[in-house]
Formats: sequence, C-alpha cells, structure tokens
Amino acid sequence: MGQPQRSEGTARLLALCGALLALLLLACTSPAEEPAEATATPADASSGVTTATPLPTASPTPTELTPEEAVAAWGRQVCAAASAFTVDFLRSGDSQDPSELNLEARKDRAAAMFPVQYSAVRRAADILEAINPPQRTAELHRLLLTTYRDLDAALQEQEEIIAEATSPEEIADSNLPVDELISLAFRQASLLADGGYCE
Repeated sequence: MGQPQRSEGTARLLALCGALLALLLLACTSPAEEPAEATATPADASSGVTTATPLPTASPTPTELTPEEAVAAWGRQVCAAASAFTVDFLRSGDSQDPSELNLEARKDRAAAMFPVQYSAVRRAADILEAINPPQRTAELHRLLLTTYRDLDAALQEQEEIIAEATSPEEIADSNLPVDELISLAFRQASLLADGGYCE
C-alpha cells in the first residue's frame, strides 16, 4: 500500500509545526541570550493561516462508520485541533527581545502572554476531551490529551514562578519545562500529519 498523498492541509500543519520548532530551538539554545518567556517569537510563522476558520464540531464517532472511516473522521478532528493550537499559541509571541527588558517589564510581558497561551491549550484539550476516539487510535488520543493537560499545568506553575521571580534567571529557568512540552505538542502534530491522519 502506498503512502497517502500529502494534502494542502497536511503541508500547512507541517510548515507551522516546523516554524515553531525552529523558533523554539533558537530560543532555547542560544548561549548569549536567555530564552523568551514560554514561547518563541512568531516572526512570519502564520503562513496566512488564521483561526477564523471554524473547527469541526467534536462529537463521538458514529457507530455506523467502518473502522477506516472512524479513524479518518478522528484524524480530521484531531488534526484540526492541533493546527488551531499551533496558530493560536504562536499568537502569544511578540517581537521584543526579553534580554533587553528589565525584570518588571519581563513580568508584564509574560503576564500578557499567558491568557493567549491558556486559551490555545485549553481549547485543544476541550476538543480532544469531547471526541470518542476509535479503539485503534485510543492510546494515541490519550497521549495527545495528556500533552495538552501537562502543558496547561506547566503554564500555571510558570505563571506563579514568574510572578514571584526576583531575577531574570528565575524566569529563564521557568521556560525549560514549558518549552519542552510545547516542543512535544508540535512534534506530535507533525507526526499526525506524517502518519497520514491529516487531510
């Protein structure tokens, strides 16, 4: 059986994931600068994609679908959620270099980013929670949902750390677990596309 042909939606999701992963790596590996708070700067990563396009309504998979149809329907819903998460989360970034800001300005910047990040991750988690996955994808579905829940918890912990931080180093250190989970979420989205689940 040949590889499924990659559609425009798949290519767009892969491009978004690749752009964010590249930005995260730049933010996390530069020895001369501290990482940005929780996300990388979006630059031109939007690629013309917006969240104005409504997501398909999440609903239990109808029992009359064949197993193949059920997996395809699941893939469309989950990939739409992952794509929207990618776009929405990128919107929390800005063009500021946090290393050039004083401590209070960095705290204010982070405080402005958190609501957008919470909205993105919680929307994705809510969609996944409303989906009854086919048995064949149940474990993968659970892993995806766990990633979003863990990211939500890590963001909450980071928000508390930043609010109480007395040095830029504390803020930079708080980025590490969050950036790891962001990277995981985007790798998973990319794997969904590579696996042929996204149309």
